[in-house]
Amino acid sequence: MSMMRSVLVGTAAGAVGTAALNIVTYGDMALRGRPSSDVPSTLVKNLATSARIEPLTADDETGQNRRSGVAALLGYVDGLGVGVLYGAVRPVVRRRIPVALGALVAGAAAMAMSDVLAVRSGATDPKTWGASGWVADIVPHAIFGLAVALTFDVLDDGKRREAASRSVPLLEDVMELSARNQLTGRVTGVKTGAIMAEVAVDIEPAPVTATITRASVERLGLKDGDRVTVIIKSTEVMIGKQQQAAPL
Repeated sequence: MSMMRSVLVGTAAGAVGTAALNIVTYGDMALRGRPSSDVPSTLVKNLATSARIEPLTADDETGQNRRSGVAALLGYVDGLGVGVLYGAVRPVVRRRIPVALGALVAGAAAMAMSDVLAVRSGATDPKTWGASGWVADIVPHAIFGLAVALTFDVLDDGKRREAASRSVPLLEDVMELSARNQLTGRVTGVKTGAIMAEVAVDIEPAPVTATITRASVERLGLKDGDRVTVIIKSTEVMIGKQQQAAPL
């Protein structure tokens, strides 16, 4: 996947994550009957005061409505921004960081982007939150991170499979080899070690397991579901048969 496409997929994942965060937040408000947080609006007012943006500092109803709108937009900027960063970084570290850890990092990043700015502007003080306040902040951001990570991987894998089925020809389609034993199948498992890797391929009438270097697996981007060609070339073929013992 190109960097531009990866960033676009990350943006879409950020949008899904933001929607998930909002659903969890509003669901918590409906379940517990708690009011919405005034921290985002206070943050906007403090920033507007520092920047001398008078329409956002007014205490009348119009000023409050403007601050509420800008606060909501900042939430989307936060979510989409984390999605863009995730899309730029995730393909580089795909084989080193599991999805769960990626989700944790994405959620923590979104939480830090909103909370650090709010604390520095004086809109809130974490010391006054209490246990329920921390839970109300951590849980939605954890859901956000999980939604971002899962959405990105689902969309990314879909793009990869589409590209493989439409535009990536098999070896047998682009060149002729002297090896006659060329078997086409799909990868059913990849087990990587420090240096070598085992690749299981489903081929009729029986599956085949190939041992290749880990570097080759990473270079080819092999994963479950990939359509591949197994080339078998041997200089010698030996046949053995168990013989009955000669009578004494």
